[in-house]
Amino acid sequence: MIERNIHQRLQEYLDCYVDADLEDELHKLLSGVREPVEREDETEAALKTIAIAVLAGIERRAERISLLEGRISLVGAEWGLLATFPPHLLKASMDLVGQISGVGDGKKEGRISLGLRGGEVALSVERREEEGAGLVMGLPSF
Repeated sequence: MIERNIHQRLQEYLDCYVDADLEDELHKLLSGVREPVEREDETEAALKTIAIAVLAGIERRAERISLLEGRISLVGAEWGLLATFPPHLLKASMDLVGQISGVGDGKKEGRISLGLRGGEVALSVERREEEGAGLVMGLPSF
């Protein structure tokens, strides 16, 4: 069996959620992951979190998605706070964004390219340390 890589799995979740009610999906996700879970389940929950955050950022025309201090916020959007997250899920989400973008191990900037409805979305990723450890994903303007 060929195992799909993390980037491909993120793309699959984007495709899955593109027409979904994002607030409802986020509520369902968060109600099921309040306690630390097995690593594989945590990875899937983190991938879902990233996909929902990216789609919500695009839908709300945010400038950036901020993964800092226990929450994910949409910067420059009318509804800024996406949600507060359990620390283990936020950490897993940040780890996966770093892994996909190449940010980490001394590298503070990277990119993630994603396909979305026949087009491509390029996210810039930057590690932030001065305002608390976290990541910021820049969204293209549409």
